[in-house]
Amino acid sequence: MTFQEMVDEARKSVREMHALDIEANMPDALYADVREIEEWNEGHIPGAIHVPLSSLDSLADPNSGDATPEITQRQDAPIVVYCELGKRSLLAGKTLQELGYRNVVSLKGGYSAWKMQR
Repeated sequence: MTFQEMVDEARKSVREMHALDIEANMPDALYADVREIEEWNEGHIPGAIHVPLSSLDSLADPNSGDATPEITQRQDAPIVVYCELGKRSLLAGKTLQELGYRNVVSLKGGYSAWKMQR
């Protein structure tokens, strides 16, 4: 399966929302940036936490020794995952859903779209 096919498959189950809609409807959402550290260091959404996609499964699994409480305590609370353009975040959203998270949203257009709306 290609990367794009995985993204298309994830899009079937992960809800996507634009930044302004998230801000209006999910004001208490946790923003999780799934980009690599170099991208995070270049800028990120204020208040977001850094959870690289490559480590997401262990950081979001409550039974993992690497679990991140900011995420694991939000099984039902809104979590917005984002990357640069909104593709990796769909994969992250699917991973979180598979781990039992029930209120996951992918930021449509990613960090790039978020910056354009500022």
